[in-house]
Amino acid sequence: MKTRTSSIVRHDAGRTWSFRATSLIAAAALLGAPSLALASNECAGDLTGDGHVDSIDLGILLGEWGAPATPSSSADLDQSGTVDASDLGAMLGGWGLCCPGETISYAGPLTFFADGLALAVDAHGTLHRSPDGADFVTTDGPILMAADGVAIGAVSMTDATLQVTVAEGRQSTTYEFLATPDDAVLLVDGAAASLDLAVDLARQEIGTPAATWSSSTCAIVSLMAIGQHGGWQCAMNGDGVAASASCLKKMKIASIAIAVIGLAACFTIYAACNAGAVSLTFGGALIPCWLLYQLCNAGIIGSSAAVYAKLKQMC
Repeated sequence: MKTRTSSIVRHDAGRTWSFRATSLIAAAALLGAPSLALASNECAGDLTGDGHVDSIDLGILLGEWGAPATPSSSADLDQSGTVDASDLGAMLGGWGLCCPGETISYAGPLTFFADGLALAVDAHGTLHRSPDGADFVTTDGPILMAADGVAIGAVSMTDATLQVTVAEGRQSTTYEFLATPDDAVLLVDGAAASLDLAVDLARQEIGTPAATWSSSTCAIVSLMAIGQHGGWQCAMNGDGVAASASCLKKMKIASIAIAVIGLAACFTIYAACNAGAVSLTFGGALIPCWLLYQLCNAGIIGSSAAVYAKLKQMC
């Protein structure tokens, strides 16, 4: 079944959050991290390269409709020289999430809005399918993240570890978000630290200039961006995920994404699920409404450790 996507903007306590909505039967929300435009050459119709073929891509195609193709044209999918019904058919045939092959390529800007500030984060790098085919890892260097022209993080990934290195002048700090059955483990330069404190700080700092962010906020924003590629979402929600370490890895990102939004997320959860959605996407992971209701009703949605303790049960 194909998904349908759209954009929504929510205002909570003076803060403006931009979400991408994805639903199988009704509007559902992508919470905890903004939309990321990324390169993908494997999906016909994905003109923005964000891993989704959706209304944004359709708008671009219609804007080029009937015009002779030029070197800057992106919508001439069949390379016939004209954007026409054949290209529209190819786009509609690939509507929804774009499943990757052996790689997920990041090469573009992330944009979101907080406190009226539009923030762009560039992500560059590639995830490769692991030899056993069950996961995606970095094998040829980290995925580099930058905001406001300043490097904010370099993300490396193994089967069980999400690692972000943040440079500060001549020094650097390494954050390891372990994707293990242990609850919300965070290591900072090898020493145990509180992930919930880092999430609380990120909640306060997101929306301010990136140059003022703490290193932990840089790490969290870098990590949340990983889950925004449609290819990541499709691959990690595929068959067999629950039997692999990739499930725990994805739930770790999802728990951080949910906690960064905190209790404000419950308004969207109740609205979307009550409207008929059966699951919502957080940080690239598809979470059933019944579990999200539990998080909201228990009042633990702002704690990454508590959220992860619940989400890991899906693995």
